[in-house]
Amino acid sequence: MKLKRAEDLAERDRAIDFFALTEHAHMAVEEQVLLPGWLAKVPDGPGAAEQMARRVHDEHAALRLAAKRLESEEVTVDDLRELGIVLERHVRYEERELFPAIERDLSEEDLNALGEALERAGS
Repeated sequence: MKLKRAEDLAERDRAIDFFALTEHAHMAVEEQVLLPGWLAKVPDGPGAAEQMARRVHDEHAALRLAAKRLESEEVTVDDLRELGIVLERHVRYEERELFPAIERDLSEEDLNALGEALERAGS
């Protein structure tokens, strides 16, 4: 929200820290543990699930690129706001579509095992 409402470049350093300290690791855990764990257990085969996972990978790549661009001297307040919008959209997608699909597709036992794997990975 702070990025979406940025008034000046003061929010830039906080955003750089956020990505460096937490978000990059969070995205890696999703890509290396959550998504493969889900795709391996999808009962009807991974068709639509693979498309959802690809979207998450693509959005993560875009977020990484945008985060890297924050370190550029040419970043503007509009760039910060746009990153805030993209990040919010991504989070909402995961909350409203991805996570419910995972919960729907996996048994309680599989969900528990995936949760434990995420905890071990530091999510």
